[in-house]
Amino acid sequence: MKKIFSCLIVVVIGAMGYAQVTPKAKPQNKESVTKEEPVVVMDTLRLKFQNHESMGKDQQFLGKDIFDSTYIKEGDLFKKNTKYSGVQYKSKELDSLTSIDITNPLELMLFYKEKKSIVIVNKELAKRSVIELGVKFPSMEASYAGVSTKRNYWLVNERTRSVHLYNSITYELHRVFNFPEGVTPKQYISLPHLFFLIDSENVLHINDLSGKEVLKYKMAFTYDLIQVLDLDRLLYSFENKLYLVDLKANKTSVIDTKEKSISGFFFGNQKLSIFDGQKLNNYFIKLP
Repeated sequence: MKKIFSCLIVVVIGAMGYAQVTPKAKPQNKESVTKEEPVVVMDTLRLKFQNHESMGKDQQFLGKDIFDSTYIKEGDLFKKNTKYSGVQYKSKELDSLTSIDITNPLELMLFYKEKKSIVIVNKELAKRSVIELGVKFPSMEASYAGVSTKRNYWLVNERTRSVHLYNSITYELHRVFNFPEGVTPKQYISLPHLFFLIDSENVLHINDLSGKEVLKYKMAFTYDLIQVLDLDRLLYSFENKLYLVDLKANKTSVIDTKEKSISGFFFGNQKLSIFDGQKLNNYFIKLP
């Protein structure tokens, strides 16, 4: 899927932006590129209101899928609401639900960091399988899990400072790359074919499935929430304002939101959903 949060979204915390200088891209070793100081373009992207959905203030909005289903986390409870019905899942054996990856609506991933376990549920939120990382890989200190391609899952091992792919069919664990030397990770985000690491210096490192660093981008902004859309674009919120960043063009645009509070947001299929803490507002928007 294309936090949280393919986006995926996985559920993540982070996001924001500004800037006002046009930087030049600098070639980096291994064909990576470092970009700095994105320009704040005063272009405003307009929204077209479609509808709204009721939500509780204690709920966390995760995102939507291609079928327009809404995904919500409420403590250890995982909910899916459709236009006509709703289903939910809560593990009887596991608690402290860390994150949920809704990239694949047919195979949703729930990660329990403290329990060192992953639960896969189907579209009806019925449990399909459990991956006990603590049993399979006793020495692994898994801090992040996300959905990749071909029944593979991204895993971060904090103990070895490395990112892996685990295949749920062959049960093989493959090391993809190590953290760059001297880097202190702040947040992880993943799409099926890309892995994103944001470090303590607010630098975004992007690696592909082979482990190659395809982009290194200095984010000259602070953020509250963030959603990476693809290799070239991301959305972030800061102080209840929403921005679109074009990483390739070093360009930031403001999205014309009316919400006084932004507790969550998600973009997919030309629809932007914004949770204001009381209701979920759905808009149509065509991003550049």
